[in-house]
Amino acid sequence: MHIKPFLATYPLFDRIPSPDIFCAEAKNAFLDYQRNRLLVQAEQEALLFTRLRMGTTAATPD
Repeated sequence: MHIKPFLATYPLFDRIPSPDIFCAEAKNAFLDYQRNRLLVQAEQEALLFTRLRMGTTAATPD
């Protein structure tokens, strides 16, 4: 398993009229969101852990 830190990006919630629309369009409108300064980058590195499912068993990071 490779764990690499990243700088998370999150929206400026007070500038988003509809969170549902924002999230639904995020995949295709991400660059527009950046250009319009609707996103902020976190100051500290973050880690993301996910659970991998293989068949009927689950593997989690140790």
